[in-house]
Amino acid sequence: MVEYQLQIEALTPIHIGDGRELTLNIDFVKWRGTTYILNLDRFAQWAYERDSSTQWMSQKPGDVLSGNLTEMETANLYDYQLPGEPTHNKLRSFVKTVYAEPYLPGSSIKGLLRTIFVWGLYAARNRKPDLSRLNRNRSWAAQTVERDVMGANPNVDLFRAVHISDSQPLGLEALRVRSVDIYPTARQTQGGGIVVDVEVLREGITAQAKFHLDEYGFKDAARELGWAGKANWLAPGNLVALGKAFAEIRLKQEMDYFRPGEDVKTVRGFYRQLIDTYNQLGENQFIAQIGWGTGWNSKTFNTLLTEDRRNFVRLVRDYRMTRNSSSFDEETPFPKSRQLVRQQGIPVRPMGWVRVTVTEG
Repeated sequence: MVEYQLQIEALTPIHIGDGRELTLNIDFVKWRGTTYILNLDRFAQWAYERDSSTQWMSQKPGDVLSGNLTEMETANLYDYQLPGEPTHNKLRSFVKTVYAEPYLPGSSIKGLLRTIFVWGLYAARNRKPDLSRLNRNRSWAAQTVERDVMGANPNVDLFRAVHISDSQPLGLEALRVRSVDIYPTARQTQGGGIVVDVEVLREGITAQAKFHLDEYGFKDAARELGWAGKANWLAPGNLVALGKAFAEIRLKQEMDYFRPGEDVKTVRGFYRQLIDTYNQLGENQFIAQIGWGTGWNSKTFNTLLTEDRRNFVRLVRDYRMTRNSSSFDEETPFPKSRQLVRQQGIPVRPMGWVRVTVTEG
């Protein structure tokens, strides 16, 4: 094993969910710009001591607490509190350890690297995936074309040599509550459009994870695995170069997408700053998007699929990739929407952009 360190700095809020959706006045309450995630065991003990008739059990915890929010803090009736309040009644929870500490899962980091790598293997060799060989199951559509470059089956997949640890746990002070616009629905529906409330890692937080590269498959088992001569493909320097190439395409796509919108001037300003960040990256750094809200473009073959518009139209229709897939044509933009963090009621920046720094040891 050769070990490298990954430093992942959040440039915009990151959400990686644990599958839980918390409900207002049952799982959490809002008070003075802060969200309190309730501890229902401590709440029940507190409520019973106040009213042993148990009439309180017919009410939501938040309703019982409505006149006693200062006592909620005094009696420590919550597991943790976060700056910010949800816009609506649901809140998606961030993934945490058993000790309620947020972290970046190794699987999410590895997925980011794999997307960049597979796209890069095709792009670097000026190849296009054979779209006629896609799996009919939409969940496994890319499996056959991935195997063209990664290995004929999971046993010989190149990324078996890559081991990414979870990041070290981060303190709860790294989390915030943020509201995210599904843009541009705010321009098409009454009441401000579709908004999703999430727990996020805030900007400026840096997480550390370990990247292990298993060299056995490139030496002793190279012939059996078919990996001979491919040792440098997974070298961190190569992954960084591919990451920069993929980011360049992503930045152009997003600037083109937001250029016409008068209501997203702040978002365009953010992307101009991000381009400056990109231009100042070190030799061992790249930028990418990770987690929920980062969109189809960040997690697929991207341009390898969309450049041939006629074939891409067929894919959208066959896999029902839009709500009205049957009417999708070569002039229809895809994807149509973006997830944007709200601030003071307006969309201001995208989700999940990170700066990754790779070092040895």
